[in-house]
Order: sequence, then C-alpha cells, then structure tokens
Amino acid sequence: MAENLNEYFSSVFTREDISILPVLETKFEGREFNYLGQLIVTPTMVAMKIRDMKDNKSPGVDGIPPKLLLEIVDQISIPLATVFNLSLEEGIVPLEWKEANIIPLFKKGSRNKSENYRPVSLTSVICKLLERLIKDHLVDFLVKNKLINPSQHGFLKARSCLNKYICFLEDVTKW
Repeated sequence: MAENLNEYFSSVFTREDISILPVLETKFEGREFNYLGQLIVTPTMVAMKIRDMKDNKSPGVDGIPPKLLLEIVDQISIPLATVFNLSLEEGIVPLEWKEANIIPLFKKGSRNKSENYRPVSLTSVICKLLERLIKDHLVDFLVKNKLINPSQHGFLKARSCLNKYICFLEDVTKW
C-alpha cells in the first residue's frame, strides 16, 4: 500500500516552472512607504512563538516535536534567535528545514484506493517558527502602511471569514 500511495502522490504532483514567472509590476510609484526593514529576531519573540504552538502536533523530518520546544523554551530561545538571524542575514535556509515526511491522510471512500488519500507534509517545527515570525513582520508592515484592502478579512488578526460574511450581509440588506 505504501508504494501505491507513493506512486499516486508522485503522479499527481506537478513542479512549477519558475523560469517563466511573470515580472512583478511596480504598483507604488509616486507613493511614499516606510521601508520594510530587516527582521531582527529576539529571544523573546522566539519564546512567544514557541509558547503559542500547539504541543500535540507532529514533528518533521528532524523529529523535534513542539512539546519538546515548549519544555525547553527558556534554554532554546537564544540559540534559535541566533540561528534565525543568521539565516535571514545570509538568505540561506538549512536544507534539512526544506525536507518533509509525507503521510497519507484518509479522506473518504474505500481505504484500498490511493486516490482516497491526500498527502500531508510534516515539515520542521523550527522552520515553521521562523516562517511565522517572517509572516508577522510582513503582515505588520502591510497593515501599518495600509497596503491590505480593507475588505480583506482572512488571515488577519481580529478578522475572519465570518466577519467578512457579516459585512457582506450588512451590505446586501442596505439595498
């Protein structure tokens, strides 16, 4: 069964041809924005992100579960902040952070058919920490500089798709 799943997942996976990516147009000419600036990761930021993690999540290829990081948060925050800052400064992510364990997640139907499973990638929890720190930095910049459309509700703090739905209903009932 494992080999069948591997063959099926490989057959439905497509690689993007990054050589034909479109050129990004400049949309902000004539407008003044604050400089995004370099993200400097502090041990406090790392500790906060670790404490926000759910401890029951699966580890990636490195075998480090969130629960372990939560148990050693005070000891690991400084070394992780150092590694994260070096990675950001050099523009290099350790290759091990790019690896994933692929596990099959059953959807519905017959458990004997490969197409009734979807692949789930279990990536490095440490890399996810860095990704979350970068995301927070980018979203903060976009919000402060009003670069996110006010009608955007998904993926923003204190907003949700439900908020967007309520706004939509209010707009519809005004007619």
